[in-house]
Amino acid sequence: MTNPIPTDWKQVKLSDVSEIKGGYAFKSALMSSEPDKYQIIKMGNVYNDKLDLSRNPSYLDEINEKECAYLLKIGDIITSLTGTIGKRDYGYIVQIKDQKNLLLNQRLALFRAKKSVLPNFLFNKTKHKEFKDKFFDISKGGTGNQSNVSTSALKELTITIPPLPEQHRIVAVLETWDKALEALTRKIECKKNIKKGLMQQLLTGQVRVAGFSGAWQTVKLGDVCEVISGGTPLTQNPSYWNGSIEWVTPTEITKLKGRYIKSSKRKITNLGLNNSSATLIKKNSLILCSRASVGVCAINKKEVTTNQGFKNIIPNPDKLNVHFIYFWALENQSCFKNIASGSTFLEFSKKDLLKLKILIPSIKEQTAIAQILTTADDEITALEKKRDILEDQKKYLLNNLITGKIRTPENLNI
Repeated sequence: MTNPIPTDWKQVKLSDVSEIKGGYAFKSALMSSEPDKYQIIKMGNVYNDKLDLSRNPSYLDEINEKECAYLLKIGDIITSLTGTIGKRDYGYIVQIKDQKNLLLNQRLALFRAKKSVLPNFLFNKTKHKEFKDKFFDISKGGTGNQSNVSTSALKELTITIPPLPEQHRIVAVLETWDKALEALTRKIECKKNIKKGLMQQLLTGQVRVAGFSGAWQTVKLGDVCEVISGGTPLTQNPSYWNGSIEWVTPTEITKLKGRYIKSSKRKITNLGLNNSSATLIKKNSLILCSRASVGVCAINKKEVTTNQGFKNIIPNPDKLNVHFIYFWALENQSCFKNIASGSTFLEFSKKDLLKLKILIPSIKEQTAIAQILTTADDEITALEKKRDILEDQKKYLLNNLITGKIRTPENLNI
């Protein structure tokens, strides 16, 4: 059921409040990969609601009078028109913020706001799920497995808009969250760069922790840890599954936020454990992917098992700190790829992992290094959690302000 719109809002056609224009088929013979005056914005530059000017850039040194009509302006909204039937890999929406000398290529369209609507209000309106659903409803099958949306159909789409003063207030609220997210994202990137620098210096001994001066040693990994492979109980036997023992897959490690794995999607029973090559990995070990996503890792906070896509490192606590080897693994993923082989997908063996040589300091210095890096890592994790909260708030505000479910007070200071 569609929610009623506020009485002072209007339902209008998209063409009533914006100019709608399709892109131009620029001659490929004239395009260049060398940066010149004009860059052509193509489908590949508008992806997942982000504008990426670095993806296969094409340039023109000069344009004629007809092509000038396809120069983009600040505030223009760009959408992709072509995609794959059954997939939402088109209909991406981006806005031109401060980029200059950009040209709109074919298979893209622009919305250019008229005086009755603010460009940023229209942009947020077109990003809303309600508009996106309408967009996909008017798509039609084209050649082969291709789906297309026409500019003529876009012109007939309807949207609801409030009076201009309320548009200003809505945009001001949403931009407040946008600015906070941008500032927080910059801070996170700065912290990540600091952490990267610390890892490069501390994990190689280039910079020593205060109070430590002893020589580092080159050892084989097998001298300082035990390596245990994973396994999978027979999937056709229901008595092996849906138990209480965590059973981790590589996908869960690659999707992980932070350095710890605390649970798994699937679990096995004791019967499944005892009748397969799966092995319990004691907590505070390094869960290390050995195939496909080679070198991706995490530290388990409880006992787990893994499938056969892992070679798990159980440190000797007197010789190897688990957090030290975790950060070392992050910084040296190329080492794991160097010992991996395979035509279908890369994989390294337990034997080769045990022979892998690493340079390590004393266990006390390892612990000191690990404490510095975990502190830096924890700061980033806390900031990322804060960003997640702000993104959820922004999503809530967008969904409700842009539809009139939540109204902004008329005395809002903008």
